Amino acid sequence: MSEDSIDTLEAIAAAVAAWQINGNDYLKSKEWEPGVGNIRRWENREILDRYFRRDYYSEGSISPPLISITDEHRDIAEDIRAFSKKLLLKVIAAKPNSTDYEVMIYQKINQPTISKSDLGYIGSCPAYYYRAVQRDDLKRRLEETQSQHVGSIGGKVTLSDFEITRNHKSVNFGGYVVQGICDNNLFLFFSNKDLSYIKVGDKINLRGKIKDHIMEKDKYPMTKLNYVAVEGDHNETKIST
Repeated sequence: MSEDSIDTLEAIAAAVAAWQINGNDYLKSKEWEPGVGNIRRWENREILDRYFRRDYYSEGSISPPLISITDEHRDIAEDIRAFSKKLLLKVIAAKPNSTDYEVMIYQKINQPTISKSDLGYIGSCPAYYYRAVQRDDLKRRLEETQSQHVGSIGGKVTLSDFEITRNHKSVNFGGYVVQGICDNNLFLFFSNKDLSYIKVGDKINLRGKIKDHIMEKDKYPMTKLNYVAVEGDHNETKIST
C-alpha cells in the first residue's frame, strides 16, 4: 500500500464518524455562527482530511474536530459496502469512464484502497446510504399502509405523532418540502420557515388545513396541507402556499 493509499473500509468508517459528529449530516462547505464568524460545523471532507493527513494544515489554531473510529463505525461501513451491490446492474450498463455519481460511488466503495483525492466521494457515502435506505423503507411502507385521502378540502386537521419521511430544502420553492405519515395516511406540506431541525424519523404534532387531495407517484393517495403550525416550534410555522 502506497503512502497515499487508505484502506477503503477504514475510510468509510471514518466517513460515518464524520457524519455523526456533524449531527448525521453531510456538509460540502463550512457552517458559520451567524453574526459571530465562528465555524459551527466543518465540511465532512475537511474532517476526513485532518484524520488521514499527517501534514494537515490548519488555519492557525482553528482545525476540524478529530474523529475517533469505533467498531460500530466499521460495522456500518460493511453495511454501506454491502448495500452498494444493488448498483451493480447500473454499473455494468454504464458507459466507459462514466461520471454518474452512483457509478463512481460503487467503484470507490468496492476498491480495496482509495487515495486521499477520493475522500470527497467517500465522505458522502453515509448520506447516500441513509437516504437510499430511507427511500426503500418508505416505498415498502407505502405499499403496506394503503394510504387514504383525509378529510374535506378546506377542513382542519390536528395530527399527533406525525412521522417525518422526507424533509428537504427546495431550490425552486425556496423553502422546505415536508412529507410524513400519520395513522397510515400520507401527508405533504411546504414551509418557508427554517425546518432544518426536523429530521427524517422524527415524530411531531401539528395542525393545519387541507388544501388538496393528490397522488404521490400517481399511485399513493396523499393529503396536501397548508397553514400548518408545528407544536413546539417557536416560529409557529405557517404555510400559505
